[in-house]
Amino acid sequence: GCRGQRVERGGAQLTGIDWLEQEAIMRAGERVLEALVRADHDRNRVLAMLRAGVEEIDTIMKLGMAHPMGPLQLADLIGLDVCLSIMNVLYDGFGNPKYTPCPLLVEMVKEGKLGVKTGEGFYVHASGSKELMVSSRFK
Repeated sequence: GCRGQRVERGGAQLTGIDWLEQEAIMRAGERVLEALVRADHDRNRVLAMLRAGVEEIDTIMKLGMAHPMGPLQLADLIGLDVCLSIMNVLYDGFGNPKYTPCPLLVEMVKEGKLGVKTGEGFYVHASGSKELMVSSRFK
């Protein structure tokens, strides 16, 4: 392995882990990225991802892909209602079922859990606090 060595791949810089561990992180990050960015919001895939935990998904993207924030934190920042609108536009425009908004996103928007602007989405956003706390829904 390459324990103790610096490993660079695809912009990610990881130190002190085995090659297999690094590959696992990269593959997990690629799967999360594929699921969220390509908007493949199949119910089972999203629920399976959420079993990993909100913080774990975001941490994979931050550490494994060198992103400044994870996709769920970014969705909260953008606004879950905006994310839902984008999904609806893509679905209406392309008519491809892969752009069907996932039921969890629809449910959260209906409940008014829109992210930063309402104080809760995947995370709880306390006024004046930069600390990220996972919403009780996902604990």
